[in-house]
Amino acid sequence: EPVVIKMLAMSRDKQSDTFADYIAGLRIVPVAISYELDPCDAMKARELHQLATHGSYRKGEQEDIESIGKGIAGQKGRVHVAFGTPLAGGLETPEAVAAEVDRQVISGFCLHPTNLYAYARLYGAAAPLPPNARREAGDCTEAEFNARIDAMPEEQRPFALGIYANAVVSKLSAAGQPVPSPC
Repeated sequence: EPVVIKMLAMSRDKQSDTFADYIAGLRIVPVAISYELDPCDAMKARELHQLATHGSYRKGEQEDIESIGKGIAGQKGRVHVAFGTPLAGGLETPEAVAAEVDRQVISGFCLHPTNLYAYARLYGAAAPLPPNARREAGDCTEAEFNARIDAMPEEQRPFALGIYANAVVSKLSAAGQPVPSPC
């Protein structure tokens, strides 16, 4: 988000540092972390469903703590970490920095079979993946993934599928490929 970049740049000496030089000096390295399974998928799907149906979501008192704990200790399946290259000079605006971070994260993000299962189920067809899309083998079978999603309330399932399918959608969008509407 450009607003985060703006906050980082607030501490620069505006008399001696240009925005681009300051950002280059920070040596920001984008990192993409791809999980086969999201231990918080059901919690996120419930929250997204509430937002979509009621326009707001009120978290429980300890919900953030529970989410952090589940995210750290929960089953993630296979995990892939990809480090980008340090941001160099020439990025003159917070928007340019955010766009470059997004580009590197999407490029480094690895698609797991769960992402592809979700995309196919949500969009009704297999994803037409760009040739340079990184793919990872997975331990979760399609039947296991479907059982995981089907264990959630029916009205929340499209949101859970969207969480997993979003990685595929981002890859397709970055490659300039069209993305259909969900079924």
